[in-house]
Amino acid sequence: MRCPRCEQDLSTVRVGSLETDICYSCAGIWFDRFELGKVDEAHELLGEFLLDELATRNRILVPTSPRLQCPKDNDVVMMRRSFSPTQPIMIDECPACGGVWLDADELSAIRALSER
Repeated sequence: MRCPRCEQDLSTVRVGSLETDICYSCAGIWFDRFELGKVDEAHELLGEFLLDELATRNRILVPTSPRLQCPKDNDVVMMRRSFSPTQPIMIDECPACGGVWLDADELSAIRALSER
């Protein structure tokens, strides 16, 4: 699969029972349907390991405003929506496969919500 932000190849990373795809270039993460729920709270260790994996790399800055094509369903444009009704964290979700794309630092921001 290709990164929907910077067009680089995504790398499949296995962290415990979670297998997800990350972009080492822009630090984005692709989660298949229901995978984000395994790492979205601060107490979930899989999320911490995933963030550590991304922290070891330098990343390029990319604009995050353009709408994205789904990396799995290339002909589908993902929907931008708020992760939380009270917080301005925008995520990209595919209406066809249910996958979610998080741009750099969005996973950290989502996990911080559970600490409040």
